[in-house]
Amino acid sequence: MSKVTVFGAGAWGSTMAQVLSDAGNEVLLWGRSEDVIAEINTSHTNTKYLGAHTLPHALTATTDLQQAFDFSETYVLAIPAQQLRTTLQEWKPFFKPTSTIVSTLKGIEISTQMRMTEVIEDVLGSHKIAIIT
Repeated sequence: MSKVTVFGAGAWGSTMAQVLSDAGNEVLLWGRSEDVIAEINTSHTNTKYLGAHTLPHALTATTDLQQAFDFSETYVLAIPAQQLRTTLQEWKPFFKPTSTIVSTLKGIEISTQMRMTEVIEDVLGSHKIAIIT
């Protein structure tokens, strides 16, 4: 069993976290909304994004960014594409040199016309990070 951190507790991030948990991984889901995270941890639902769908009981969630980065070295990004650059710039000190980043983001950064993996490489280029798309 691998430890995986999923960043983004919206519909896509919650779904990715469920798939990874169902596959036997130990998953920690990070999100900004304390209400959403509390609901995931207590009711195992995320009604704001997934209606009445029940999430795995083994899936846990946090709003604590440091805890999320400390949990594993495999990071699944499921955050809004147009916030990627700003978010990664804020989070850059948390990434480990041995981190593996799985990008589930689609789209192109409007201001630069870069693909999401190019944005990741542009911001985190000084890290030795494996990027999987």
